[in-house]
Amino acid sequence: MNFTGQVRKLFCLIALLTTLVAGCATSLPTPIPIVTTTLLSTAAMAPATTTPGLSTPSAKAASTLTITLAPSLTLTLTPTLPPAVAIQRGPYLQDVAPGSIWVVWDTVQLSTGWVAYGPTADLAEGVAVETQSGLHHAVQLTGLQNYTQYFYRAAGDTVVSSFRSAAAPGQAQFRFAVFGDTRANPDVHAAVIAGIAAARPDLALHTGDLVDDGNNSGLWDSFLKIESPLMRIAPLYPTLGNHENGAAQYFSIFHLPGSGAWYSFDYGDALFIVLRADNYYPGAFAAGTEQRTWLEQQLSSASARWIFVSFHVPVHTSFAEDPSEVNLRKDLAPLFEQYKVTAVFNGHIHSYERVIANGITYIVTGGGGAPLYSLNVKEPGQQAGALVYHYMLFEVNGDKLTGKAVDINGKVIDSFEITASRP
Repeated sequence: MNFTGQVRKLFCLIALLTTLVAGCATSLPTPIPIVTTTLLSTAAMAPATTTPGLSTPSAKAASTLTITLAPSLTLTLTPTLPPAVAIQRGPYLQDVAPGSIWVVWDTVQLSTGWVAYGPTADLAEGVAVETQSGLHHAVQLTGLQNYTQYFYRAAGDTVVSSFRSAAAPGQAQFRFAVFGDTRANPDVHAAVIAGIAAARPDLALHTGDLVDDGNNSGLWDSFLKIESPLMRIAPLYPTLGNHENGAAQYFSIFHLPGSGAWYSFDYGDALFIVLRADNYYPGAFAAGTEQRTWLEQQLSSASARWIFVSFHVPVHTSFAEDPSEVNLRKDLAPLFEQYKVTAVFNGHIHSYERVIANGITYIVTGGGGAPLYSLNVKEPGQQAGALVYHYMLFEVNGDKLTGKAVDINGKVIDSFEITASRP
């Protein structure tokens, strides 16, 4: 019997006991009033919830039920959680939103997943439980207070981890990280992740080429293991790179808003837009195309002070220019300028570079482990460039955005500030 079935059985027992006590009360010298059942937990039972791309909805359940049958008669019941089994991948965080976040992991055998969580390490908030068994688990934690530290432990995990819940809509202070091209050199990849995790960002963006071949399960195993120190504490929002090959495994691992191929999400006073430009070809963003139409809708309806756009192939780079760069610049740059996009994050070129063109900041951050590329033709508007493995850290504070590029030894190789150009 699964956990939901156990709870239903408990409520049947409650009803039976209540009826029995009520019947006995009529034969007592002084009738005993029947008191309604109480649920001593902030995590009351809720209907199963679903989100696009997820096949394992979860229900939120109390850890303890205390039933008051009469002033001198109570019954405390503790439902038994489904047995935990060994974890193969994860756990890792996905798709944070005001009031909720998803915890994802894979197990070596079929099981019904659950996550215990709360604002303190004793995980007293309650337990979120899946309504069906599987090998791939995705459990949504709900009822979270905005921008608050929470602790959690997934079934089968041996440690308690923590994260910060989503910033409130309109919140003008938060932190995030950006990095990319982690497809090679696991030692460098691990150093990049260690540096980012130590900074404790609220979320992170990956600019693509997560692995060398998106169809290789073993590479995804390695990726998730290396990324674990970060993905346990902050949700990762990736974009497809050419090395992912559009593989189905990418879409099964990551639980992202919308289709996951391109998507957007709000965080505080910012709109993040993630595009698909993994194998760019002429006309991919031409007027009337599906992704271009969607992008225009996102930009034209945006009310956020900050707009950040991430995709793989760069718009500006000092690496040898190719048709992809030219076409992207022709199709996308006018939109970014029209709607006052704050910054554009790209990868693909394995180096660091920051360019300002027509008021838009373009950043290439492809230093996550893949072999480094030389910057041999200086791009007009270049503000900084370096052939170095690195990651980026950003902090929004009111109408100011501060950014810095940091190498794997902790040295800051570039720092800058942007003042919001949107109201």
